[in-house]
Amino acid sequence: MTFKLKDILHKSLSDSVFNDLLTGRSNYYYFIGRVVQYDTPGSPPTPDETRGVEYDTRNRIINIKKITAGDVSLVIPRKNWSSGRVYDQFDLNYSATNPSSTGATSLKTSDFYVMSSSFQVYKCISNNGGAESDQEPFGNSLDIITTSDKYQWKFMYTIPLSLRSRFLTDDFMPVTKSVLESFYDDGQINSVTVDSKGSGYHAGQAVNLIANVHFTTINDGTAGVPGSNTPNIEPVINEATGAIEDVLITFAGSNVAGGNIVLHDFTGQGSNLFPNVTIAGPDGVSTTFESNRANFLPVISGGEFKEVVVLDPGKNYTNNGNTTITVSGDGTGAVILPFVNDAGELENAIISERGSGYTNAVLNVVGQGFGANLSVSFSTGDLNSSQSRVELSAIDGAIHNYNIISGGSNYTNIANLSVTVTGDGTGASITPELENNSISKVTVNNVGSGYTFANVEITGGGGSEVVPGNIQPIFSPPKGHGFDAPTELFADSLMFFSTISDEQIHGLTVDNDFRQFGIIKDIEQNGSQRLFGNTAGTPTFLATFDTLDDTPGGTSPISNDVILELKSDTTRKFVVVQTKTSTTQMLLSSLNNHTLSSSDVLVSPSENEFTINSINDSPDINKFSGELLFIDNRTAVTFSNEQLVTFRTILRL
Repeated sequence: MTFKLKDILHKSLSDSVFNDLLTGRSNYYYFIGRVVQYDTPGSPPTPDETRGVEYDTRNRIINIKKITAGDVSLVIPRKNWSSGRVYDQFDLNYSATNPSSTGATSLKTSDFYVMSSSFQVYKCISNNGGAESDQEPFGNSLDIITTSDKYQWKFMYTIPLSLRSRFLTDDFMPVTKSVLESFYDDGQINSVTVDSKGSGYHAGQAVNLIANVHFTTINDGTAGVPGSNTPNIEPVINEATGAIEDVLITFAGSNVAGGNIVLHDFTGQGSNLFPNVTIAGPDGVSTTFESNRANFLPVISGGEFKEVVVLDPGKNYTNNGNTTITVSGDGTGAVILPFVNDAGELENAIISERGSGYTNAVLNVVGQGFGANLSVSFSTGDLNSSQSRVELSAIDGAIHNYNIISGGSNYTNIANLSVTVTGDGTGASITPELENNSISKVTVNNVGSGYTFANVEITGGGGSEVVPGNIQPIFSPPKGHGFDAPTELFADSLMFFSTISDEQIHGLTVDNDFRQFGIIKDIEQNGSQRLFGNTAGTPTFLATFDTLDDTPGGTSPISNDVILELKSDTTRKFVVVQTKTSTTQMLLSSLNNHTLSSSDVLVSPSENEFTINSINDSPDINKFSGELLFIDNRTAVTFSNEQLVTFRTILRL
């Protein structure tokens, strides 16, 4: 018996995980763990599928961080366009006996799509008979783009900066669908409209942003005038975290040539979230941000501020002044942030989290003012992007290209040569071209629509000596080229992205080394079978002791990574993750989910005793629950306020 697992199976599995994250049906977390050194510190062991490895990995978990919908993307292999290369044209009939121009035996493994230097993604419709490409495709036309090298390309989508910064690597690039299925329902809140601004709300924001710009010279020879031409921008601050989640452009400015954004924090409480971050811009130039503030990048086009990208949202900035928006409805997870102007009006509302599962929602403004009224709309996707226009204009069952299997011979009279496309669709027509009395190529006059099968009938062109040619249509994918980029480009891998810096567990800053990372799904609450859903969790204890001294004279505190035993039961062991000498506290990880209580006595390897005065915090997750999906053993990594660690994990399902 022989069988074949179709490529679409992998795509279907990836879609399932992706949709789990989008809808909140399942909770995925990054975990960090293992503070104790490996036997071979410089060469961590490769994890395997054995029960022992999984048990040990779970036992070493110290902290988990939730993976949100914005932390994951479908990805495909990165293929940069470069001059002098042959690219494969789209054809679903590649096989071992019918390879592509580059020798690939399937469309998936062929080079049929590229990313340009402008981060635009194109699908090759025709490769000019297998010739080299020396003209980079450009533009986002809905029509087939023909370049000077006679290649034909279909614009698919542009990779936005927000996705490039997280999911574009040397080996992979993100792929998205712009128009969601709910348009044609995952029930996300897509937009919020301020129907009435109200009055008397408290702005109280102790942060402002100044656009520090310079101007171009205008037609009369004068430069722009600061004040009348300078853009005006306002921060929107998350009340819970103090992060600047968005920047509103209240006046785009004019005649702006360039500049930067200066943040003024009148309280001095705010700081950067990502210290010493190096970010590569779209032009390949890297910028390192080493200040202690949030950072922003203005996008300037046509002399105006078109967008402000939040590179570092910061933390602990004073929020928007005791005005909040609550969301009630039949879905979960939506977070809406208010923006109150100096007049006390609720001028705008920013969606921090779209949530999922909503078919109805009511937004209530809570604050000192009155009269504000908000309404919501639910997600259909981004209907105003170039990609959405491609998706909505895709032609189902169109035939954009044809393979000339055999050109025939002895065609001497092109005037009466007739080539007709017949099938279950309508409108397709082509015109043949002859070379040496043989059909060498065809020109597509009309791509038609609605074809699932078609034949090309060739008649005339000469007398009885004509040897008929054989032309086969190349059908577009279901719904047409560009309708579903992830499916058409075989996106069967997921990239998870997360950053960790200056981590705190139970309020205690941890500067220990970690050596193990991974992904776990649907972990449960400690002491319960209910799923854990918070953004972060830990299986550790925070306890206050009578002493931290681990020397006979009491001059040296106990070290991190030491394994302590319970005096009354030496089989119960705990690892010291972190200590805080000023409060005589230890952060402890139980090696087998054992519990601790006040008055318990722990004993160190040097036989010193530590008595628990109080348990300050207990585990909130059961590390032996959930599905362990991915394990990555590393050499030691330290998380501190001077280092940002980025996780990118590729899962091919």
